[in-house]
Amino acid sequence: MKILFLLNLINFFSCSSVFWRESKLPVELIFSENSTNLIYSRVYFQEKDSFNPTVANTNKQNYTTKFIPGKVNSSKLAKELKEFETNSWILPKLSRYNFSSKKLFFIKGNNQDEFGTSERSLVEYSLEKKSEKNLSKEFNILNPIDFAISANLDYLIILSKENSEYFATLFKNSENKYTLVEKKNLPKFVISGDGDSEITFFETEVILKGYKSCSSYSLVSKKLNSCNPFTEYKNSKENPYKTKFNLLDENAEFNQVELK
Repeated sequence: MKILFLLNLINFFSCSSVFWRESKLPVELIFSENSTNLIYSRVYFQEKDSFNPTVANTNKQNYTTKFIPGKVNSSKLAKELKEFETNSWILPKLSRYNFSSKKLFFIKGNNQDEFGTSERSLVEYSLEKKSEKNLSKEFNILNPIDFAISANLDYLIILSKENSEYFATLFKNSENKYTLVEKKNLPKFVISGDGDSEITFFETEVILKGYKSCSSYSLVSKKLNSCNPFTEYKNSKENPYKTKFNLLDENAEFNQVELK
């Protein structure tokens, strides 16, 4: 007990346990539908060591995510527009950038001080108006897990979890107004963790893949069918959005950084 008390006393006076320090996560590149224009994204936060010497994890708070719109020129990144930020964290692969409409869609945490919690919101950010719109609140979808937008932004589909059930909600977009098409229950759908889902838009259907589960939704008949979760569904024309994580050096600046 005395030894533990002394360790606690020493740790108490340790600067790393008293003062918050600035930290950041690796870079994510969010490509648009044309695969040339993109957004550089990085999560920043503050952390300090715990007063308890037996706790390995640090205490963290004040998450923010910064975005820099850019363009790929001859395998290099060039900054195009002024950076902006949102007052919380976002997870990898949960962002889509539509360059033609100058809109960025992403799922952010509702709690700025707790990373990766289930309380999240789907947000539409207008680069022209420099404003956020909380689509989760507007659509009354409390726990969005994943989402996808079609290449021409005609459709938006949101994957969500309510209690222990999964749902796919499809919206039609016309002149920046979203209209509910249908909400479908996915009875055999399973997700084991974040990043374990994949949504692919095709011309007449949407493929939703989870953990060893797959559902196909027809945009024509509005019917839901099962599909093979181990089949590779690729359609670069209708589903061009992609993200690449940790491509840049940890301390690299954005301007004229070569892609690796």
